[in-house]
Amino acid sequence: MNNKEIYREIEVQINQGRSKQEVFESFRKIVNHDDTLAKMVGSLPDKKLSIKYGKLNYILFLILLFTALIKVLFAIPLVLSIAISAIPLLLVIPLLNLYFAVKVYKKRGYIYGCLGFIAISGIFQAIGNIKSMNIMTIINVLLMGIISALSFYLGKKMFPNYNFFGPKKNANGIYQL
Repeated sequence: MNNKEIYREIEVQINQGRSKQEVFESFRKIVNHDDTLAKMVGSLPDKKLSIKYGKLNYILFLILLFTALIKVLFAIPLVLSIAISAIPLLLVIPLLNLYFAVKVYKKRGYIYGCLGFIAISGIFQAIGNIKSMNIMTIINVLLMGIISALSFYLGKKMFPNYNFFGPKKNANGIYQL
């Protein structure tokens, strides 16, 4: 089995109601590295938490899609005024938004903290250009604030034992999944 297949099977078992610790122990023989396996298991939410925070997660997903669409729409006039060879460069940010949206939709724990920090950096960047403040900048800052808040909130609630670097360990060095 490759990592993608293992990941899918772990997700199926967690969705069937098995505890993360049980899933971790059952896959220990297949995956040789406990750290890799702990990250795989820890980055998926428990079934109850997935259901409980599913609506908020879906809202975050929709906001990310909306911001990607807005960025594409605002890039079109820029593309028309500059060289066509710049199109890939202008689509990097919307594609990044789509990547985050897909990972949020799939509820991957490792993405929430990263997304929150990127949204905060976007807020600071927008505020740094205060001379060119307009209504779109204000809307962008508000959306980034919502994305950041939802990302950190959902990351903390759906993945309480998963931090920026992976699953937490207890005092004995055992993964808290």
